Amino acid sequence: MLFEFAARKISAHGSGYGGVIFARVWCMLAATIFIGASSPSLSKDHFIDKKSEKATVSPKKGNAWQRVCDDEADLKTCRVVQDLFLKKTIDSVERKLGRLVRIVVLYGPASDTGIRRSHITMELPLGVDLRPGAVIRVDKGSEISLKYLRCTKEGCSVSREIDGVYLRDMKRGRTLNVGFRVWGAKKVTVVQATLIGFSRALKRLH
Repeated sequence: MLFEFAARKISAHGSGYGGVIFARVWCMLAATIFIGASSPSLSKDHFIDKKSEKATVSPKKGNAWQRVCDDEADLKTCRVVQDLFLKKTIDSVERKLGRLVRIVVLYGPASDTGIRRSHITMELPLGVDLRPGAVIRVDKGSEISLKYLRCTKEGCSVSREIDGVYLRDMKRGRTLNVGFRVWGAKKVTVVQATLIGFSRALKRLH
């Protein structure tokens, strides 16, 4: 089940990079991947494979997963967040050009029962192909798909509920692979987020 609540919360706690930076960053990323002559179509094959393009990114220094709260006294307003920044070597110096992906995991109430369930929401760059959606995969496990909610000047948001089994896999895993397509591209771009520290950060939501 998709929650616009989660998507609205993302932009309120960003890293100060607005739409202009996103547009510039995405242009630089698009220039490094193969752009096909025709639009991609949905496939029964795995979204993420050996032919996927890997975006060079890095998290913030220190613990990649940070707890963010609207009200520190109310844990129901908290979530764990990881920001990934695009890296590029300029004059032999590796530099961060701007935030490429924001990943948010939170517990939100289901609209039908009101029971708090775990959800993952991600803010991806502008210029993605919205039709096939995005996918995530923990290490070499199974993929799950995410549908886009909306696009704003800050990027395009995807979200879905994740069950206890998948949440357990994230706690035990090392890498969360995020796959999406640029508009007009045949290859999938993959961003890898570390899961080290995720379990510890998630405990702080209880």
